[in-house]
Amino acid sequence: MGGKLLQIIRQVGIFMICAQMILHFKPSESYGKYIKLLISIMVLVQLFLPAMEILGSRGNGNFEGKIGFYTDILNESMEEVNITSVTAEKMLEEMTMEEIKTRINNQNAVEDEEKQPEAGEEEEGTKGEENIQVDRIEVGAGD
Repeated sequence: MGGKLLQIIRQVGIFMICAQMILHFKPSESYGKYIKLLISIMVLVQLFLPAMEILGSRGNGNFEGKIGFYTDILNESMEEVNITSVTAEKMLEEMTMEEIKTRINNQNAVEDEEKQPEAGEEEEGTKGEENIQVDRIEVGAGD
């Protein structure tokens, strides 16, 4: 653990030297505060990550176990959704076919009724014919 701590301090020291070099060669003074802010955040991250690795190593297996658990639940849910969607598609197809058959049967029944004259009626077109008269229409500019 002592060697790892020494390595972390060495990496942060080298980074700070490089950061000071970047600050020295910045293009203009107006960029200085932004570069310092960025460097400060990067140093904090370099110190924070190893500390979390040291402190979080105990709970690391627990975290991986939870990820695996939720991955399994997600996979099971996806399988259920696939099964449900296939069942729903089949049901929708059957209902559509039944509706089509019903409409075709209704249409055939209506056509059969129209073709067969009722008792006491003559064939279509002989008794119930009416004459339509259209009056003459004149189009002109004289109105």
